[in-house]
Amino acid sequence: MAEAGRLDPLAECGVAIYRIHCFDSDTPDETFVAADDGEALALVRLRLVRVDCELWCGSRLVATVPKGGGAPRLLA
Repeated sequence: MAEAGRLDPLAECGVAIYRIHCFDSDTPDETFVAADDGEALALVRLRLVRVDCELWCGSRLVATVPKGGGAPRLLA
């Protein structure tokens, strides 16, 4: 988190931090940066996840992603 009075350096670069959370005990959460929700979803779908997952941006749930890289369900 940025200090009071200072901007977030990632926001200054035009990217946000996203996290993918998969619903199994074998896959750890993965954090990555993307320019926007669309780019983040495209990156997640390229992974061809083997279990259902959620895509988060901070405390905001962006989408649920079905296993196999199917069409995500947008929530934002």
